[in-house]
Amino acid sequence: MDPAVVRRTQESLGKVIRKPPLTDKLLGKPPFRYLHDILTEVIRTTGFFKGLYTESELKSDNVKDKDAKISFLQKAIDVVILVAGSHFG
Repeated sequence: MDPAVVRRTQESLGKVIRKPPLTDKLLGKPPFRYLHDILTEVIRTTGFFKGLYTESELKSDNVKDKDAKISFLQKAIDVVILVAGSHFG
């Protein structure tokens, strides 16, 4: 991943959340649990994405199989596209 993108992510998202840590390594190749933790922390601190996920989906232990993980991430992607008004890559 482009180091400039990692820095921008750390600078912008770091203003919103304190955990999980936004390390270069984790942002470069994020495991699902890390992405889940970031999204649930964004919900907790800002309210953005609130109501998008079921209570069950907000607990990472309930999002284990491939299809559930894809569905979880796709919901966030769809909202970001809707809010940004364009499709990203």
